[in-house]
Amino acid sequence: WLRRLLDAPGDDGAPDAITLHCRTVAEASKIAAPWERLRLAANVLREAGRGINYDGDDGSSNDDHGDGICLLANGDIWTMRDARTVASMGCDGAMLARAFFRDPWCLRDDGDSGSGVAGTGTGGGTVLGGDGALGDVGDDIG
Repeated sequence: WLRRLLDAPGDDGAPDAITLHCRTVAEASKIAAPWERLRLAANVLREAGRGINYDGDDGSSNDDHGDGICLLANGDIWTMRDARTVASMGCDGAMLARAFFRDPWCLRDDGDSGSGVAGTGTGGGTVLGGDGALGDVGDDIG
């Protein structure tokens, strides 16, 4: 299905971004998200010359955003460590759902790299996006 999206003709051609949930409808949340499907999707995009930020196992890289399609991961991303793992598979970002419901500060730095992304604790912080700070958040969110 991904290759069909890439080959879509005309103005309604390939999308700018794709969010890939790693599980099927039948699998639901019964199994851990099989993240290896992310690497497969990233490889399809890279082979088509449409990947954005991919550092392949063979040392190849594509950082040209011109025709790139942003690949977003979804499914069982609970921590910054998880986000870094899916990034290492060729994903450009992640979408979270259950993790944010459980802990809105789940992307605070967990000590792996000192990145300081998304706050420093449960009392508030700065939410960051791909192009910089999106805004400050505090205790009065509700």
